[in-house]
Formats: sequence, C-alpha cells, structure tokens
Amino acid sequence: MDVLDASDTIIRLFVFLLCFAPAGAALSVDSILTGTARDAFPSRPPWALRLIQIQVSLIYVQSVRLKLLGQLWRQGTAAWYPLQLERFVRGAYPRRVFGQRHVLRTLTWSVLAVELAAGVLVWIKELRLPMTCVALTLHFGFSYFLQLRLFGFVMAAGLLTFVPPETTSIWINRVSAWVPM
Repeated sequence: MDVLDASDTIIRLFVFLLCFAPAGAALSVDSILTGTARDAFPSRPPWALRLIQIQVSLIYVQSVRLKLLGQLWRQGTAAWYPLQLERFVRGAYPRRVFGQRHVLRTLTWSVLAVELAAGVLVWIKELRLPMTCVALTLHFGFSYFLQLRLFGFVMAAGLLTFVPPETTSIWINRVSAWVPM
C-alpha cells in the first residue's frame, strides 16, 4: 500500500490554481494546432501565479513552525532519522560523515534556515533569484540522498514561479542554443 506524501496534495493545489490561469491561451492543443503556441503569452493579471507563490511561501513557513514544535529539530538531530530508513535512502552515503553530531546539527538547522528564508526572502526582489536557487539546491540535495518520490520536483516547480520572466527567457534562449527545438 502506497502512502500519499505532501507532493500529491501540492500537485492538486497547483492544478486547481492553474485552472484560473490563462495557460490555455498558449499551452493548449488548440494553440499548438493553430500555430499560436510560440507567440508571446497573453498579458493578463497573474493572480493564479501569485496564489501559487503564496502557497509555496506558506508551505515553507508553516513547515518551519511545525518542525520547531518537535524536540528533534530543536536539538539538531532530526536529519539523522531519515538517513536510517532504508526505504528512503538512495544508495550509499558517507555514514561516517553524516554520523558526526556537528554535521547532523548543521544539516538539521540548515534545513530550517533555508526553509524559513525561502518562505520569506523570496518576496524581496533583490533576493528572489538567489533564494530560489538555494531552495532548489536544498530540494535537489534531498532528492540525491533520499527517495522522496515527486516532492522535490513539485516544490521545484513551485519555486520556479518566483523566477522573473526576463530570466526565464534568457535561460530558454541559452538552452535552445544547445538543444534544437
């Protein structure tokens, strides 16, 4: 029996919020068939996008709040437990390094710091892109060491909503120079 994780709930929420976005104007099958899919996205109020961003921010802030209620997080030992569950660990990891108390405390408290910062600092324009990159690194680190199914990818999708459109255009142009589209 598979147990649902938070990614299932977050996916449902994002899909619900996307119902209110103008995504169909550029991403629908009709727009592909008529050749308008590559045209500029229509300029509309970004309420659905903003709601997704608020939800991502709330996920991080609420996660930190709830984790701080637990003694293991406050003691700095919470990072040790998932690494002991064979079901979640992806391959071998340096047990000698992760077994050190100071490393575990640093990992545990770093998760709290990054999650709190990701929930708050993404709203400051100058810190938005660096904070998004730090939070993405956290999730890719989780995915590298732990089998968390889609959680990291779903949160990455949510985090990418904070990347400014100009930056996204630059990234797409760089990638399309390497990959024929």
